[in-house]
Amino acid sequence: NAGMRGKKGSVYEGGHRVPCFIRWPGGGISGGKDIQYLSAHIDLLPTLIELCDLQVPGRIDFDGKSLAPILKGKGTNWPERTLIIHNQRVDFPIKWKDFVVMTSEWRLVGNELYDIRKDPGQHLNIASNHQDVVQKLRQEYENWWEDISQRFEEYAPIYIGTDKENPVKLTSHDIHGQVAWDQRHVLQNSRCDGFWVVDVCQEGLYEISVCRWPEEANIPIHEAPEKGV
Repeated sequence: NAGMRGKKGSVYEGGHRVPCFIRWPGGGISGGKDIQYLSAHIDLLPTLIELCDLQVPGRIDFDGKSLAPILKGKGTNWPERTLIIHNQRVDFPIKWKDFVVMTSEWRLVGNELYDIRKDPGQHLNIASNHQDVVQKLRQEYENWWEDISQRFEEYAPIYIGTDKENPVKLTSHDIHGQVAWDQRHVLQNSRCDGFWVVDVCQEGLYEISVCRWPEEANIPIHEAPEKGV
């Protein structure tokens, strides 16, 4: 894992740090250089908007920042920023669960603090020696949580009965409860209990069909596909 700590699902560096390759010779972006500034997935949309010279209707405040200036070599004074990610995997997010607060210098992972420049493998927890940094980053988390948590106690429904999506596919992965979340579970006929959260947008007569396999496979629900299908 390139010497990074953690793996998929972890909030240590090895669980979320990924490469992002951008090349667009016709737009003035070529290869052959590394950009070390702290960035995240939230930066991609404002970046594409600027690169494509799109007009955004109304006033929209993006959490991300456009990377276009530094991709074109014009953004040498990239401002210091704090980014936060968390791993929830629950219906209603829980404060302080599996999070990391990131700056260009620090990683606050729970109650642990790492100097990411000197210790990219996150071997040495130095929180006890830098309580001022810990408190500052915890306050950054508090501010972030206050900003994003206003509707955390609501389900996000799946809308049915609109012309935006017809038919609507409700997958086992969308179930709240015990789910069959990968192909092995489906193949093994694993039990799947729970409920979907839906918002029926208009009254009417709805036709519902149940498929265990992809519809185009044309395989009966109690049969397994042949090997290799």
